[in-house]
Amino acid sequence: MNPARRSSLLRAVTLPLSILLFWQALGWIAFGLLDPSISRSVGSPENASLVLTVGIAMAIVASTLGSLFLYYHATTSQGDFVPRGKTVHKCLNCGHTIPSDASTCPYCGSRTLF
Repeated sequence: MNPARRSSLLRAVTLPLSILLFWQALGWIAFGLLDPSISRSVGSPENASLVLTVGIAMAIVASTLGSLFLYYHATTSQGDFVPRGKTVHKCLNCGHTIPSDASTCPYCGSRTLF
């Protein structure tokens, strides 16, 4: 078993991280829209335009980072795992390893077509 390379670990982390950053951007938008109305109903003074501006700015930053991670995930190619064809097999009569394209075993002479 080979240890994981650093690039594949980074690629594995980027997709969930981008999804979490998009959710965080939605949370910042909701914060910018809901916090002024909640604070007015409670009676706490605040600058509503500043809260909305900060919420939108943080949403833009989070969605930009999420887009960059998603782009990185989409552009780095891991390649599909394709198993190699079997190039050798054992003779059914004597057990020696022979190439799969051989029609007879070079050790015992038996026919190995199957």
